[in-house]
Amino acid sequence: MQLAKKSAITSLSYFFLQVALNILFVAILKFGANGVLLSLVISNTVAIVWMLFDLGKHHLFCFCINKQLLREALHYSIPIIPHNLSTHIAQFVSRVFINANTSLVSVGLFGLASKFGSLADMVQNSVNMAFQPWFFEQLSKREALDTKQIVSLSNSLVWLYGIVFLGLALFSQELIALMATDAYQSSWMLVPLIVAVFAIKTPYYFYINILFYYKKAAKYIFIATVSSSLLNVFLSYFFIKAWGMFGSVAADAIAMLLRVGIVVYLANKFSKIGYSLVRFGLHFLFLLLCMVVGLYPSYVQGNASVSIGACLYKIGVLIVFCSIALWANKGSIGGTLAILRKRR
Repeated sequence: MQLAKKSAITSLSYFFLQVALNILFVAILKFGANGVLLSLVISNTVAIVWMLFDLGKHHLFCFCINKQLLREALHYSIPIIPHNLSTHIAQFVSRVFINANTSLVSVGLFGLASKFGSLADMVQNSVNMAFQPWFFEQLSKREALDTKQIVSLSNSLVWLYGIVFLGLALFSQELIALMATDAYQSSWMLVPLIVAVFAIKTPYYFYINILFYYKKAAKYIFIATVSSSLLNVFLSYFFIKAWGMFGSVAADAIAMLLRVGIVVYLANKFSKIGYSLVRFGLHFLFLLLCMVVGLYPSYVQGNASVSIGACLYKIGVLIVFCSIALWANKGSIGGTLAILRKRR
């Protein structure tokens, strides 16, 4: 329905409700792990009740079974099930390998780093949920399809992702210092590497929308995820033995490259929008360069305490990146804002 504002408010409300309940049950009432589970039960129940009320209020559903729609939905969605499962299975297997080859402490450090690093992917996924309906609307125009407008908005989003990625990578040390105990401080060193892996994934979100749009294409999506997940498990077995937690990140990066490559190949078989892999690649390399420049002093110092000087240096690097992002998009910012205003 392209109600991006309503979607954002709903998602944030659910998130803050869950956080508040976690604080209540874990920090105040001392329920421990049971408190986390109880907060999940309550927040999900509230979300479902609100969803049913809202859908009913707008006459968007009824209790019935439409066999034709059900058949079409299953035909479209069943091939996507392995697509959704394979990534989670690969992540789980990686943790098993880390535990087997190092220690449970390493699993904890890797888990914390993954939580912070995965915020990068959450941003991409959330923005894509708002971008996808607009993208589908553009594809449906056929004769009036304006690929330049699609590419322009996509390029602006890539720079937006870059700002978020760089911010997470640069200030992961400070965030973990504020939110975790001393035993977990070293986990920050993994966060920029995990963020870089999700930066590799950026083209995937733009090309995968093409496959989701065409019903005949959707059944091929699992090829990319299953094959890349199998490669991830295979590489993790050897890389983790050699490099521990960092080996898992290296396996993720190589597997992600395979996933993006397959999705790009399949998407171009059905529709060529005009995306440039060279442009995506150059943006990634520039982001990587800024990450290296901004984090070099922190990696040299290792687990040294957070300093004001280091924070100011990182802020300077981020400001430079933001300035270049604004300069690179100065011609498309007006059009992007106009599109976003129409989506409200």
